[in-house]
Amino acid sequence: MPLATGLAVLMLFMEFGLAHTFIVKVIINIIDFSLLFLFAFEIVLKFIGQRNVLVFVRQYWFDILFFIVFTILFIMSKYTIFQIEKGGVSISGKLILARNIFVILKIITRINKLNYLINKFTKNPAQTMILSFFFLIVAGALLLILPYSVNPDMKINIMDSFFTSVSAVCVTGLITVDTQTVFSIFGKTVIMILIQAGGLGILLFGYLTAFIMKKKVSLEDKMAVKYVVNAENMQTIEKTVIKILTFTFAIEFIGMLMLLPVFRQAQNNVPFIFNALFHSVSAFCNAGFALFSNSFESFKSVLLLNITIIMLIVLGGLGFSVMDNLFSVLRDRILRRFKKSSIIAEKLTLNSKIVLIMTFSLIIIGTFLIYGFEHGRSLAGLHIETSYITAFFQSVTLRTAGFNSTGIGVMSTPVLIIMMVFMFIGGGSGSTAGGVKVNTVAVIIGYIKSLLNSSDDTVMFKEFINRSIVLRAFTIVIIGIIIIIAAFFSLSITESFSSRDIIFEVISAFGTVGLTTGITGQLSPAGKFIIMLTMFAGRLGFLTIIAALTKASPVKVKYPSGYINIG
Repeated sequence: MPLATGLAVLMLFMEFGLAHTFIVKVIINIIDFSLLFLFAFEIVLKFIGQRNVLVFVRQYWFDILFFIVFTILFIMSKYTIFQIEKGGVSISGKLILARNIFVILKIITRINKLNYLINKFTKNPAQTMILSFFFLIVAGALLLILPYSVNPDMKINIMDSFFTSVSAVCVTGLITVDTQTVFSIFGKTVIMILIQAGGLGILLFGYLTAFIMKKKVSLEDKMAVKYVVNAENMQTIEKTVIKILTFTFAIEFIGMLMLLPVFRQAQNNVPFIFNALFHSVSAFCNAGFALFSNSFESFKSVLLLNITIIMLIVLGGLGFSVMDNLFSVLRDRILRRFKKSSIIAEKLTLNSKIVLIMTFSLIIIGTFLIYGFEHGRSLAGLHIETSYITAFFQSVTLRTAGFNSTGIGVMSTPVLIIMMVFMFIGGGSGSTAGGVKVNTVAVIIGYIKSLLNSSDDTVMFKEFINRSIVLRAFTIVIIGIIIIIAAFFSLSITESFSSRDIIFEVISAFGTVGLTTGITGQLSPAGKFIIMLTMFAGRLGFLTIIAALTKASPVKVKYPSGYINIG
């Protein structure tokens, strides 16, 4: 019964996301009793036609058990609320936890009814990928709203818990509540796990678990993982997954070790080892979550932290295929140099050359532009070395990492425009970064160059680029611009901030960057929802969403060619 599931989710939002006015209380009670009626009606329908009660109980024991638990919690909840309103009892932490469980159970009772829908929905890899991200977000939000996830005397509503979960899974870093002060160690750990799973893809962890437990992986699951990791064929999936996870955990571990000395004296009431691990994972996954209220503004002159975070961001933003290729090239050259090996050294692929050149070109250009415009403004008063380090750090973090070592809201409009361009471009394809990707922009630049040279072929580094890749690149950029315009238009209706702040927020969400001029926490519920959708679309890619919603046509029809004047 999809209606019951929808009502349960709506009730959860109204219970914890809205103020309990008289109208809201009436609606909540209507939904509560409607859910009880729907669950009871379902049991009755299943019982009708059953001649043997024992057979009915054995067949539907799960539904009967949860209906009984649901009914008991329903009665207890209504009685407790009645007593509270009479002034007979007071609300305690245990009661709030019981009510949370009561609401969550409403949804859990419906999950087993979605199996058929899920199996039907996961017929292609794009659908499986979207569904895995969706369930990860929901699970994260439900965990973050628990009392154990927040510090004493702190609370978080359902909207902010979902926003935090979406931001973590989509490795964005935009926050509506302060991560440092609001969340407990348990809540911070949940966020770190969501970042790791969202950065790598939950499907990779599922595949690794099946591999470790020596379970057989279905063809559908292999196809889904192949789609996520961009493996060339089914035979290389296992090797590719192992490489990706090995690279990730090794780099994050090294990053954690390098950050340990920095956080020994950190004043944020978090163990320094956890501080180092959290920020290493957040930096490599390009998430931008920090356990300090002002991000890294207090560490702008700490060279070790800046170097470590920059290294993690760049490596995470290159993409796993580029890292693998680069590692192989360096390994072969070292072997040939010191061992005089006769092996043929592997060469950088076209994709690796493009990503490396674009990445470092954008970082260097961004550094000098930020320093040039801000050395007399936000960087004024800093030592020249600290100024260049801050500009360099901020240029790197535009690769969708989202950390900041200087205030974004005080920067000049030209710098914010430069930042928006860089955030829109993003990192490398197949990486933890967002944006339209440097690969995409490089292909478009190559195509424009071919037009200027009156050539019909797009050639880069003496290699021909297929026209389908060029069309895909333009499609990604155009759709990205459409999403940004749509989100900007929607936020212009729901919010009262300046156009500059809104467009910056939208591009930051689309590029899964996480930088903000300071308006995120002040967004209305509608504005937060729009930003959540933008982050989700930016992380998964709109082409993935389109692929999940469309069906391939079994019959290909070729229409006659036409001519249109262009330009």
